[in-house]
Amino acid sequence: MTLILETEKNAYRSFVKHCFDSQPIEENNTLEGLLKSIFPISTKDSIYTLDYVGYDLRTYGPDGEELLISEFSPEVFFYKSPPKYLGFIGETDAGLDLSVIIQKVIWETPITDDSEIQDIIQQNVILGPLPRMTINGTFIDHGIEKRYVGEGLAVDRLAQVVAQALSSINLLVQRNFKEMDMREVFPFDLVETSPLERKTRQFLDELVPVTLN
Repeated sequence: MTLILETEKNAYRSFVKHCFDSQPIEENNTLEGLLKSIFPISTKDSIYTLDYVGYDLRTYGPDGEELLISEFSPEVFFYKSPPKYLGFIGETDAGLDLSVIIQKVIWETPITDDSEIQDIIQQNVILGPLPRMTINGTFIDHGIEKRYVGEGLAVDRLAQVVAQALSSINLLVQRNFKEMDMREVFPFDLVETSPLERKTRQFLDELVPVTLN
C-alpha cells in the first residue's frame, strides 16, 4: 500500500513539476506539456497571436491568504489536513487555480515571413480549477476525502480530462477571435474557464469517498 501511495504522489508531483523546476520537462502527460500543446493560437490573418509563457498553481491558506505552489517545497506541496480544508473555487472544491501567463502578440502588417512584433500585452489568466492531491494520495471534494479507483494512476486520468478541457479552451479562443474586436481585447477576455471547471468536476465525480476501516 505504501508503494502504491508513493507512486501516486510521485506521478502527481511530476505532472506539476514545472512549479518546482527551473528547467521544466515538456512531455505531453505533464501540465506544462499539455499547455504548450494548445499554444500559440493565431487569428486567421495571423495579425494576432495568443502565446503561452508559463503557469503557476494558486491556493489559499487558512486565513484566506493567496499562496502559489511554486513557493512551496516539494516536501510540503501535498495537502496535509483534508477534514479541515477551507478552500473552494465556485462550485468545485478543487483546491487549486491554474494561473497561466499569456501574451497577446500583435504583428506588423502586412504579414510576411519578415514581420516583426508591433506590441505585446501580457496578463496572468485563470484557466480554471485543478484538484490538489493530499499526503494520502487522495483529493478533496466539498470537504469529502476521495480516492481514485479507476485503471492506472489518478494523474493519468487527470491528464486526460485536463487535455480535453484545454482543447475546448483552444476552440473557444478561436471562436472569440472571430467574434471580438481584437484591437480592444486583452488575453483575459479571450479565455474561458468553463471547460476546466466542467472537466475538474467530472474528475472529482469519478472519485469515491474514503471509508474508515
